[in-house]
Amino acid sequence: MSGLSDSFYLLNDVKIGFGNIDHMVVCVNGIFVIETKNFDGEITCNGDSWTQYKYSWKRDEAIEIKSPSKQVKRNAVKLKEFLLANTQPKTREKIRKMFIEGIVVITNQRCNITINEPTVNVVGLGQLKQFILNKNPTISLTKDEIEEITKCL
Repeated sequence: MSGLSDSFYLLNDVKIGFGNIDHMVVCVNGIFVIETKNFDGEITCNGDSWTQYKYSWKRDEAIEIKSPSKQVKRNAVKLKEFLLANTQPKTREKIRKMFIEGIVVITNQRCNITINEPTVNVVGLGQLKQFILNKNPTISLTKDEIEEITKCL
């Protein structure tokens, strides 16, 4: 992500267990798991239920799609389990108390999204940097902890 200092680590296509995490940011503000979606058309998020409607379809109703909010929450849990098993005791204790933030990022500017009672943060690509910078962590990471976390991934 451009415009962030060198104290922010961006990791792409992180593989832990089965599947992958699209992107992660590890910084003093915390750990962010990011699921990116290039949705087109009309998208509706109701909690963890997502639907899509494209004008080019030959049907009048939206269809249910795989929930990116469930996916990012699963990835955050898998990441926390992985870090708890692969970090030093001091860092592990901090991670145990920490909430790993899941974010769904909509990358397509032509997507028209309606969000009702989301279970994770849903932002546009242009909003992601400010979201991370403005996050007020309950538990901050030190430079050494950030380096330890990124090295074990």
